[in-house]
Amino acid sequence: MRLQKRLDDPKMTGREDLLAYFCRMKDLEGKLAFFVEILVEAMNLVGARADTISISMRTCLFYLATNSEVLAKLREEIDNFYNVNNLKAPISYLETQKLPYLQAVIKDAIRLLPSIVFQLPRHTPPDFKVRGIKIPVNTMIGISPIAQNRDQEIWGSDANEFRPGRWLENEDKTRYFDRSTMTFGGSGPRMCMGRNIALVELHKFVAQFVHIFDFKLVNTDAPWRIKAYCTAYQSEVFRNISRRK
Repeated sequence: MRLQKRLDDPKMTGREDLLAYFCRMKDLEGKLAFFVEILVEAMNLVGARADTISISMRTCLFYLATNSEVLAKLREEIDNFYNVNNLKAPISYLETQKLPYLQAVIKDAIRLLPSIVFQLPRHTPPDFKVRGIKIPVNTMIGISPIAQNRDQEIWGSDANEFRPGRWLENEDKTRYFDRSTMTFGGSGPRMCMGRNIALVELHKFVAQFVHIFDFKLVNTDAPWRIKAYCTAYQSEVFRNISRRK
């Protein structure tokens, strides 16, 4: 296994990368990390970093490709921003935060299909209740983010529909939605550590892709297939993509 080779010869690649840092990890007592600990960190880096953001990117493009009015409105907002600011370089994350409809599109797309769809486990504290039912302390419970994100009690009767405008109706409702979404594992210390990095990538990608390219689904009758494992595995997402004139 490549990891074992790296442990046997840390300088074999001749460069410093993240795996090199993992191989040098130590606990509070100064002991090096075990093989399994390093392997888990490396797997998390791939699974929780690369896979999840690519799933979210595909999700955003899918819902835009299947909702022409939303795509047209978003493209108008982005194009106007580029023109007014005479923007030539790639758009920055701070600049995307001046595009409210872009933010709403991304929020509603990843609400409908969060990258992680598996139940996120938590251990219950003392005197914990769910809808009035007391749950024994230290019981492992969990909720699927996709179930929370499509709950009609939270999102309304159109919870299963892609409607970015729901995030722009008023500030109180927007704050409520932000608190309610489970896309990044809820809130607090157990929230996804990579949330901010993911949002930076996602906003920059969607804004630039929509500005530069035209795209449409090849098969509108069966646009994609989704298999729910820990993550939402998408397949058969075929698009025609061309540079805008």
